[in-house]
Amino acid sequence: MALPDAKIIELVKKSGILTDTAVAKAEQYAVRAKTSSLVSAFLESGVLREDQLGGIIAGYYNVPYITLAKISIPPEVARIIPEKVARRSKSFAFARERDGVKGALSDPSNKAVLSMVARKTGERAIPYFAFEKDIEGTVVLYKKALQKTIDELKAGTGMPSE
Repeated sequence: MALPDAKIIELVKKSGILTDTAVAKAEQYAVRAKTSSLVSAFLESGVLREDQLGGIIAGYYNVPYITLAKISIPPEVARIIPEKVARRSKSFAFARERDGVKGALSDPSNKAVLSMVARKTGERAIPYFAFEKDIEGTVVLYKKALQKTIDELKAGTGMPSE
């Protein structure tokens, strides 16, 4: 479950990055822009950068922050979390290293996804925080991988590719 706006405001104020005036500016922006999320208001109003807010929220969960759009994700790692699960739980596996499988979650406290990854791989699941929009943008990798498989199958059967 995503953090409620009140908790995000509390964390931002506690971080000392913003003044009460800047927080109020973001809240006013949210009302004027009719944005449904205070996270969006903080970012769109320019009072916080994505990496600042991501770091604050990740700190609350005691996990690192990751921006998936800035890294290369191997397709075999992306497939560790099935597409339906990734879309529903806002999660995405992005790296497989000696210490385990790293997964980006919009809610790093989601133990169900972490235990599913650990069971499926036999490795430790390491949670990272990522914003929902970043995860949703990365889920398109499933479609790219599927298209590549279809193209390879067509090439093997002599069928024309589109």
